[in-house]
Amino acid sequence: GPSRSMRSSFLGKEFNGDSKEELVRGGKLVPKTISDLKSAKDCVEAILEKLKQRMNNDRNVSDSTLRDVSTYLLKYDGSNNYDTALDVPLAAWENDTLKCSVPKILVFDPCVVYLSSMRRPCKIKTRCSDGAERSFLVKGGEDLRNDERIEHIFSAMRSALLSASKTRQKKLHTGVRTYGVFPLSPRVGLVEWIDGAETLSAVVERFIKGKAQENAHRARCAHLEGLKENYGIQKISAYLVAMSHITPESGANAFFKAQEALQPFAFGRKTPLSQYLIALAPQSEAFVSIRNNCIKSVASSSACTYIVGLGDRHQGNIMVDSSDGTIAHIDLGASFGYGTTLPVPEIIPIRLTPQLTSPYAPLDGRSHAKRYLGDTLETFRDRKYVSTLLAKRYL
Repeated sequence: GPSRSMRSSFLGKEFNGDSKEELVRGGKLVPKTISDLKSAKDCVEAILEKLKQRMNNDRNVSDSTLRDVSTYLLKYDGSNNYDTALDVPLAAWENDTLKCSVPKILVFDPCVVYLSSMRRPCKIKTRCSDGAERSFLVKGGEDLRNDERIEHIFSAMRSALLSASKTRQKKLHTGVRTYGVFPLSPRVGLVEWIDGAETLSAVVERFIKGKAQENAHRARCAHLEGLKENYGIQKISAYLVAMSHITPESGANAFFKAQEALQPFAFGRKTPLSQYLIALAPQSEAFVSIRNNCIKSVASSSACTYIVGLGDRHQGNIMVDSSDGTIAHIDLGASFGYGTTLPVPEIIPIRLTPQLTSPYAPLDGRSHAKRYLGDTLETFRDRKYVSTLLAKRYL
C-alpha cells in the first residue's frame, strides 16, 4: 500500500481542499456546531472513500526494482562463477524429457513486477546460459507442495493421453497444460511463468465494454434480487441457505432472468473468448485450428480437474494461451473437494459454460466438448496407473 508520507500528503491535500468552512486546521478537525460536526463527518467519509480507492489502485500490477526485493539477487553474477552458478529450477524436466545438462542462471533482470492478487506475488525474469529467458512467479504465504503434486499428476495424465491411439490422434494430450512448481519451504515457492497467457477475466475485461459492462452488472443484480425476492437473502454468505431451499423451477427462472440481461453477449461470436480467439488468428484456417485447440483443451483439462476434485475455478484461475488457444489451470490449492467448503460452495464438477463453448458457434460446442471429455475419461479408466500414481503422491 502507500507509504506513510504518501498517505499524509494525500490526507492533507484532501482535507485542505474540502475545508470550505475552515473545519480543517493543521490536520485537525475543529467543529463548532452540530451542523459543522455533520459536515465534518461527511467530509471525513468522503476522504476515506478516496483514500480507499487510491489504495486499491495502488494494488494493481506495478513495477519495482530487484533492489527492493533482494540485494543478493541484484549482485548475483553467474557468468563469472559458472561452476557455482544457480541451476534453472525444473529445467531438467522441461517438455517432459530428462536433460543430461541443466542450464545455469547467469543474471536476474533488475525489473520486478508485483501482481494484484491477495498474496501480492512478484514476477522475476532470468537470463540463462542456454540463451533463453525464463520467468518465475515468487509466491509467499501459502504451501505450494500440493500444487507440485497436482502438476505431477497432470503430467502423468498427459502421458496417458499421448500413449492411447484414440486420444493421440485427436491430440487431446495437447490440451493438458502443465507448468513447473518448485516449493522452497512450506510458505514460499516458485511457479513457472506461462509466457503469452492471459487469465480469462483479463480477456473478458478487454472485450466487454460500455453497454456490455452494464448488462453484466444487471445480470449479477438480477441474480441477487432473485435470491432476496424468493428467500429474503441479503448477503452472499447466506448463499448456502438459499441453495438448500431452492427448487429446480425457481432456479431455472432466476438463471434465465440473469441470462436475458447478458444478451446478446452470452452466446455466439460476440462473447469475449470468441473475439479473443478471432483476434489471435491471422486467417480463417488458423481460427479453425485455434478454436479446435480451445475446445479440446477445455474438455481434457476438465476431465483432469474433475478427477483431482479441483475447485475455485473462477475466471482468474483459468488462463488462455495466446499462441494456440489452449486452456491452463492455475492456483491448484483447492483440490480434492475443498471447493465445496468455500463460503459460496462449488457444487458443479466442471466448468462448461456458454462462454467456453461459444467459439464453436454456429456449431454445437457443447456436444463436441462432451465427446472429447468422454474419450479422455475412458482413457484414464483403461490406464489405471494414473489412479495408482494419484494414491502414491498422497499416501
